[in-house]
Amino acid sequence: TWDDDTKEIIYCGTVLTRKDFTWTLNQEGYIHKVKPVTVHRNRAPEEEVNEYDRSQLRALLGSLQWPAVHSSPHLQCSCSLTAGKMAQNKLQAIVDANSLLRFAKQNADIALKYEPIPMNSFSELRL
Repeated sequence: TWDDDTKEIIYCGTVLTRKDFTWTLNQEGYIHKVKPVTVHRNRAPEEEVNEYDRSQLRALLGSLQWPAVHSSPHLQCSCSLTAGKMAQNKLQAIVDANSLLRFAKQNADIALKYEPIPMNSFSELRL
């Protein structure tokens, strides 16, 4: 239960904050815990991936999909496009996923905010 209108809970890596009946969702802490896939310098981006690489890529993309779906819509398109590159079976997909993780960490402070709609604003809507 909510004791007052200022409360914060953490659920599955998502920080839910309520203040003045406005909800804010953020996964900054979760995103900063995600680790990149290690790629040795002597490997070329056009090189084929092995089963271990593929498994690591799946794990990283899954870790990025979680905030993309729940609190970071700015990651959705890039996550989808990078996941589509898995079929090419090239190391470039891992390079791209690591780059997306860097972008996610640089922008991890962006949160979704849900504000209440004033009841009188419905009468002002024009269809």
